[in-house]
Amino acid sequence: MRGQEARSSLNRVSILARKLLSVNAEIVTKMDFSPEIHQHSAGLILYYDNMNYAYLRKYWSDTLGCPAISVVRLNNGEKTDFNSARRAAGDGPVWFKLRIKGRESQFHVSHDGKSWKRSAPPSTRASFPTSIRITASSRAASSA
Repeated sequence: MRGQEARSSLNRVSILARKLLSVNAEIVTKMDFSPEIHQHSAGLILYYDNMNYAYLRKYWSDTLGCPAISVVRLNNGEKTDFNSARRAAGDGPVWFKLRIKGRESQFHVSHDGKSWKRSAPPSTRASFPTSIRITASSRAASSA
């Protein structure tokens, strides 16, 4: 997958999706991704539309000076970054998990696929049909 624009864009967003068919689900994905600049990110997203989603991502953090993992939520276009839950990611693969039980959802992260850590406070999602998606973005200028 090649990243394009941010998830809130109405244009060229790179997302692979599967419709959520139950109010109870557990989704796990393994990702090997090495962001190089702050515009690179990839992860697992609980997505309704470009203004309503929760996104567990690996990205380049200028603040930490290395790849990092954090959760971003957009609710009616209002962005919440959970910087207190942000952590350095390191190199190599990372596993992301999303557990959904009714109206509550919780992201988890693992570096071995076996031991998991919660990666932000649980969230209560609105009652709307959602999709589980894997997403990537890169807004870096390309040399043509």
